[in-house]
Amino acid sequence: LGYVFTNKTAMLIATACALGALAAEAPEPTREALFAYGTHVGLAFQYIDDLLDAQQSQTGNELNALAVYGGETEAVRTTAEYCTREALKALERVPGDTSALAAFARSLLERLN
Repeated sequence: LGYVFTNKTAMLIATACALGALAAEAPEPTREALFAYGTHVGLAFQYIDDLLDAQQSQTGNELNALAVYGGETEAVRTTAEYCTREALKALERVPGDTSALAAFARSLLERLN
């Protein structure tokens, strides 16, 4: 599942972040930090989405984070929180105002409340 998550949503968001930095001619450390941010935000998004989908699913037969974690919703939530913290840490290496990116990362967790 880690491979699927990393090469699905996480890679899409990480690539978008890195391409934005590349287009802005940001230095390599900034591009790397934004790629890391996007990867962690993408993983958090997928874990949170799986939790929300599970609340609505009737079958429970899907391959998702809950299936991998043995139905332990708290473990999936903890992993999403960890990914969010790692995304925010990556932003610390990005110069300038990153408040919108930080707010987006935090907003994903708020979907669970």
